[in-house]
Amino acid sequence: MTTLPHRQLSLRPDQLAPEILRLAQAEAPQAEFFQRLCEALASTVRSGTVNLWVIEGPVWLDLRWDRMSGFSARRCSAPKTETVENLCPLAGWEPEGWDHDVLTVRASRSQGPSSITVLGLVAGDRKAGWLAFPGSDPAYLLKREAEEFLKVSETLAIALEQQRLLAAIRERVKELTCTYGLSGLTEGPDSLEELLGRAAELIPPALQWPEIAVAAIVLDGQSHGHSVVEINDGFRTPLIIGGAERGWVEVAYTEDRPRLGDSAFQPEEVELLATVARQIAALVERRESRAEREKLERRLRHSDRLATIGTLSAGVAHELNEPLGAVLGFAQLASGHPDVPEAVAGDLKKIEDAALHAREIVRQLMLFARRDPPLTQPTEWEAVVTAALALMTVRCRDAGVVVVEEFLGEGVFVDADPARLQQVVVNLIVNAVQAMPDGGTLTLRTRAEGNDAVLEVEDTGVGMDERVRERVFVPFFTTKDVNEGTGLGLAVVHGIVTAHEGSIRVDSSPGEGTRFEVCLPQTAQAAG
Repeated sequence: MTTLPHRQLSLRPDQLAPEILRLAQAEAPQAEFFQRLCEALASTVRSGTVNLWVIEGPVWLDLRWDRMSGFSARRCSAPKTETVENLCPLAGWEPEGWDHDVLTVRASRSQGPSSITVLGLVAGDRKAGWLAFPGSDPAYLLKREAEEFLKVSETLAIALEQQRLLAAIRERVKELTCTYGLSGLTEGPDSLEELLGRAAELIPPALQWPEIAVAAIVLDGQSHGHSVVEINDGFRTPLIIGGAERGWVEVAYTEDRPRLGDSAFQPEEVELLATVARQIAALVERRESRAEREKLERRLRHSDRLATIGTLSAGVAHELNEPLGAVLGFAQLASGHPDVPEAVAGDLKKIEDAALHAREIVRQLMLFARRDPPLTQPTEWEAVVTAALALMTVRCRDAGVVVVEEFLGEGVFVDADPARLQQVVVNLIVNAVQAMPDGGTLTLRTRAEGNDAVLEVEDTGVGMDERVRERVFVPFFTTKDVNEGTGLGLAVVHGIVTAHEGSIRVDSSPGEGTRFEVCLPQTAQAAG
């Protein structure tokens, strides 16, 4: 957009029409056009003061240029009747006489100028506004001067109408360019942070002064785009996502420029920012909905895999039970024979221990596969957590782990098998302690969420990457060294929780610790 160079004017009335046409054709920002126009008009009169009222539908622009104070502008409601008293900033004007469609009025009180000359500006059949020259005496404008202004009044009215239409077209083009650019951001693999940064770059070109405009999009406390925090003269519109305000779109100018009213931003720009905020909110909602849908799909696929593994595990465990029982039984019978040599007795003891270990693995596989239904009863949630923590206190202390308890402190009950539920808590604590080889903080947190009782087990350990997180509940998957774990602990936890019609999820990042969240339905009495 063209910016008009500032220049000192001293025009004769016959030079006014060419200057008005030059200004209208420059396609400058509307505020600068009006400033230069008022300056040009004021340069042709001795007082150096001019008032221009421009009609913009139900709103009028009250523009003023004064040699001493410069340019000022304000928006005001259109008067009910276009009388002199309603047009002039100071009420109390009395008509003195008409001459060639020029109305000269005289003040009925001593405040302000003693006379004012008002010209109607008409383009075709549409009134574009009014031009007024306050003066120091009733004969301020000579008849010749009035006739000169009458000659350019139609040119001025046409220029105002042209500027109004061109400004509306420019605003519409900028709005469509900006919104079209935003709509194109919905596709592609870019992250949400990258999209918001690119969206912020699309906003300044849609404003009056793009070369000095900056914009930022703030979402959930995170700013994207140019920082406008230290710029006082800005404007922001809220980001409403899912019925909640989660941020805002903010714009500002880094330098002062002419303005039409108190705000540096025009009503059309304010409306554009509201549209931009709605588009960005829709973009964020779509992105978050897609991410949540993909997350649910991954969890569903993961659950399907676990179910398949569970079915396979149940079958394997069932087939292994009988031969393991025979091995264990015959080993025990043989070791009980009085004539068994000492060396053979030692080997039989190893066979017995190995069979017992294998049977324990089979039992855990059955737990994971949920083929052994739990015997549930109303169980106090925090009592089970406290009992499991008591069993692990010494191990936590020896490992240099500080335990933080954030318990609800209320009687929350769940339908559960207390022994198996305690096994869940113990396994999660063991997993957390092993994730903190150099010590750390273990936080156990309970809360009620709707009809669910929730337990959070959070550590400050090494954390897990996405590959490990996705396989953490798979039987025999472990990141521990050989002979340090079977990879069944968290698989058993998943099986027990699922058998209790609950859910478990994990949130972890490398180097940032891990948080397991177990949700179990409260008993009907407790939940009600």
